[in-house]
Amino acid sequence: MAPKAQAALIFSTAATALTKLRSILHTQAVGFSEPAVNSILISAESSSLTQAIQRWRDVLSIEELREVRAALFESRTPSAEDLARAPLLLSDLDVAVSLMDTRWFVQLLASESYFMVFQPLVSLASRQVVAYECLLRGRRNGAVIGAPQLFAAAQSLGIARHLEHLAWQKAIEQGQELARRGYLLFLNFSPSASCDRTFAVERTQQICAQHNVDLKQIVLEVTEAEKDYDTEPLRVMMREYRAAGAKFALDDLGSGHSSLLRLASIKPDFVKLDQGLVRGAHSDQGQAVFMKAISEAAHQLRIPVVAEGVETAEDLKHCIAIGADFVQGYYLARPTETAPMVSEEAMRLLEQWSHKT
Repeated sequence: MAPKAQAALIFSTAATALTKLRSILHTQAVGFSEPAVNSILISAESSSLTQAIQRWRDVLSIEELREVRAALFESRTPSAEDLARAPLLLSDLDVAVSLMDTRWFVQLLASESYFMVFQPLVSLASRQVVAYECLLRGRRNGAVIGAPQLFAAAQSLGIARHLEHLAWQKAIEQGQELARRGYLLFLNFSPSASCDRTFAVERTQQICAQHNVDLKQIVLEVTEAEKDYDTEPLRVMMREYRAAGAKFALDDLGSGHSSLLRLASIKPDFVKLDQGLVRGAHSDQGQAVFMKAISEAAHQLRIPVVAEGVETAEDLKHCIAIGADFVQGYYLARPTETAPMVSEEAMRLLEQWSHKT
């Protein structure tokens, strides 16, 4: 009976680690492919696979082993005991094999089956769409996959930052016509991206230049995906981008105490009230008081307020009442690949409000 074939997906943050692995695989005539950036998929009979991985471990430095292990084991920092037995840092092949559960995601990236949808931000002063938030989606077997599932798969492979940057590129590519027509494009990113030179302003300027987009039309939206982070790298990033004309928004304000502290610390160009705070606030006194207080605090700092999560007419009326500057949500328009129109019902309500005031 032939030996049972196995497969392992290896991801490394060490620049030279995969180069060494490629060399060893070529030498041993073991087939492999590179389905995503910084990853190699090995598929071979079990003894060849085990031997190839063992030889690879033997030629890696301690630092390379540390980075490979961190990538495979959910970015956990190796302990002193881990480093003391460096040759065993990748001994559990089952962990690598288990990463094949995300093979659908690797295939999705390889086939570029990801795209952006756009949701409008409407100015309450002009009753006009002034911007679009760019939201990542994937397509698998005809079904649309949301951003949370995509980023969960990317996180398990250690390439969440890579996916974020792909989303930026796709947003600028798909949104170029909107930007040229004067609309702002809101691009999401997590705070840790501010430490990654992949997101340096020079690289973003190059992407914008490729699609004839002015960086002044870009608003970088800091998400609350990471609750605890050092704001200093973010402030440095903001200085560099603002000098080039870009703007910043702080997302999910009101989702926690830390987000309020960051409002004064980083002074964004826009704040976005948390959806959970906006949705249904008209019927919850405590929620309404908190929402108004946060909105007033932002206005005292001269920061425009975006209320997202507006899903009903009552939500919209309440946002008008507390003095929000912009609104966003399903009641106005659901996100679509082609920039959607604001619903007629929402526009009628805005017109009625305009006449009353």
